[in-house]
Amino acid sequence: MNSRKPSHLRIRALCVAALMAIATLAVSGQDFNRKALAFTAVDTAGKPVSFPSDYKGRLVLLDFWATWCPPCVEELPGLLEYARSVKDDPAIEVLAVSVDTDWKTVDDFLAKTKATGLPVALDPERATAKKFGTEMFPETWFLDPSGKVIEAFIGPVEWGRAATRKRLAELRAIVKGQG
Repeated sequence: MNSRKPSHLRIRALCVAALMAIATLAVSGQDFNRKALAFTAVDTAGKPVSFPSDYKGRLVLLDFWATWCPPCVEELPGLLEYARSVKDDPAIEVLAVSVDTDWKTVDDFLAKTKATGLPVALDPERATAKKFGTEMFPETWFLDPSGKVIEAFIGPVEWGRAATRKRLAELRAIVKGQG
């Protein structure tokens, strides 16, 4: 019986890990069948960024996060690496929308974590996050060039994971096929 217990625990641990991965992609592949709501936020230069007008013709990866959110902080290096890898691709735009209350907090955090090159906007009243129904962080939404929500990741994303990269490549291919 003792020889079964370790095996049983390993199976249980694998099941828990699989469920967590599925939960992260819980809404993946759903037909959202709705247009994303228009929004305006302010970028690090103090310039307003507006959707859809500033992002026409591109896949938009809209990531809601906060400096005080441990899962957000944990996923940031991977998101930053992904954003840097697609920065010259005209088919996709990454925008990390912080729900922190002020730029000083965000700027200090970005400097401390050396997160240069990540397009960031501030949503201190959480107005944009609320439009998307986002109340827990992080949460990532994918908007196609017409503004339709085509995918969402609820919870932290392992941006370097092979399955995640594969899905991101599929989304980019879909968008490029529309253009």
